[in-house]
Amino acid sequence: MRNAVMLMLLLAALGCMKKSADGTYRVDKKSGDELKTDLQKAGEKLKADAQKIQKSEAAKRAEEKAGENLEKAGEKLKEKARH
Repeated sequence: MRNAVMLMLLLAALGCMKKSADGTYRVDKKSGDELKTDLQKAGEKLKADAQKIQKSEAAKRAEEKAGENLEKAGEKLKEKARH
């Protein structure tokens, strides 16, 4: 979550920059409402992408594999506890 917030802040900062003719970058004076709208759009896109990843087959396989590994680890702990 923290990474997503940092990414949105970075995108907002980069979105406010314009390259001048002399090669320097200057802050584009956008209004607060425009920045808010841009950040909301970026946040919605990130949320949609995160939902796609969560629903993907690769994520489901990784979740199943993690569950299997946890079950194996639990069985080993039980065996050690018996001895």
